[in-house]
Amino acid sequence: MKPDKKRFAYLAYECDLLSIQKVVNDTCLESVVHLNTYTPLFENQSTNEVSSVNVSTDSPKGFLRGVATENYVYALYSGQIGKNKAIANEVYVFDWEGRAVKRVILDRWGICISVDSNDERLCLMTKETDGGEERYHYYCYQLN
Repeated sequence: MKPDKKRFAYLAYECDLLSIQKVVNDTCLESVVHLNTYTPLFENQSTNEVSSVNVSTDSPKGFLRGVATENYVYALYSGQIGKNKAIANEVYVFDWEGRAVKRVILDRWGICISVDSNDERLCLMTKETDGGEERYHYYCYQLN
């Protein structure tokens, strides 16, 4: 959500969907932009008794996390297929009209991001597993 609470962004995990909504009043939203270039691949899991589909393991992951500031939406994008698809090193930056501002390629792969309110620093959280023990690390980057 934008800090002024007048807009919010929705990012999809199963595809590259970005949707920005404008809050008109307490009960009404207005779509600002709805962008995506691919939809998830599905596998039929139906039986004689139940109709069902699952997202295919061949389907690339979309956005893992998003962060909003007054000026931008930052989206950590995976695009990965297979075992390590829940990590990413690409961050897409959009303005609140849905226009792409820039793409940042990080030197590490992570699971989560945060950005300061001045749009100057981005922090990436990484996760390592060593002998069953999970370790988390934070790396910060200048955005300017």
